[in-house]
Amino acid sequence: MGALQVRVVVAYGADPGHLEMLEPKLNDALAKLVKAGARIIDIKLTSTCNPRQSICTALALIIYEMQT
Repeated sequence: MGALQVRVVVAYGADPGHLEMLEPKLNDALAKLVKAGARIIDIKLTSTCNPRQSICTALALIIYEMQT
């Protein structure tokens, strides 16, 4: 069993639909990891908005291990 690794994917913008902005980036990162031989263990999503600055941020943590 290989060591667990984490890839971080971030999207941000003024739109409260920032989670939808994360989806293409997340899909691209997952496709690249799987193509490279990674086994996806878990994905954690979180988001936050700062109303004073009108900025929303979405963050995805992809937890995976490389297959040998």
